[in-house]
Amino acid sequence: MSKSLEIEKVANLTPLQEGMLFHTVMEPESQAYYEQVRMTIRGELNLEALQKSFQTLVQRHETLRSNMYHKSASRSRLIVFKERNVTLHYENLTDIPEAKQAEAIRSYTDADRNHRYDLSKDLLIRLAVLQIQTNAYTLLLSFHHIIMDGWCLGIVMDELFAAYEALKAGKPVELPTPQPYTGYARWLDNTVSRTFGAYTRSDCTYTRNPAAGHSSVDRYRRGRTHPCMERTDCRLSCRNVSWNIRSAGRTYPGTGGCHLRGYRTDLS
Repeated sequence: MSKSLEIEKVANLTPLQEGMLFHTVMEPESQAYYEQVRMTIRGELNLEALQKSFQTLVQRHETLRSNMYHKSASRSRLIVFKERNVTLHYENLTDIPEAKQAEAIRSYTDADRNHRYDLSKDLLIRLAVLQIQTNAYTLLLSFHHIIMDGWCLGIVMDELFAAYEALKAGKPVELPTPQPYTGYARWLDNTVSRTFGAYTRSDCTYTRNPAAGHSSVDRYRRGRTHPCMERTDCRLSCRNVSWNIRSAGRTYPGTGGCHLRGYRTDLS
């Protein structure tokens, strides 16, 4: 965890995040939770406005400026920092023959995917711009699945480009106030403890913090799946976005945000 950043909030990880953290720590070379989204933009692109809109996005959402602390605590923690500075990576590929540009983009994409995330200190979302023509660009959005899933992409991209259009026009960015992710984490933690506490004590054993040095996960008795292992969270909690979920999820109580169940997309 970076000592130069000011901590704003601390929360428990969700069960799903704890599972991802466990597998990431036990298999550090694995890219199973590395996500990439590539898109092409045509037209004039203002790099300064895009940089500022990316900064706005990260500053809006707690999970995008967070890290995972797990090395000495009894339970893994989500550390939300007050501010995180982002960098927009830019490369000009216009001097490369068009026939070789696809190879150059693929090479950059592979190198980006091979750039491991340190969950304890790295910014867990990256944005790169590869210019391929005078008015054509490839955007590459990369992130670790522990902070966000595919269902959140529509929200993220809508906000990114809404902020971009406002900043490019010299107008203030006006977006709905996001619900804090830590509020959802507390709600889920309390719900799991209240609902499944007796089950946890009497019917199964489990590793409270498998990433803190344990070599294996305890075996569950009687062939049951621990309720905490259900895939029940969307790690980017945003206001007024339940329309984007349709029948695949539901809104969790009292937040107006999104709560998604059992879905993962490999976007690479």
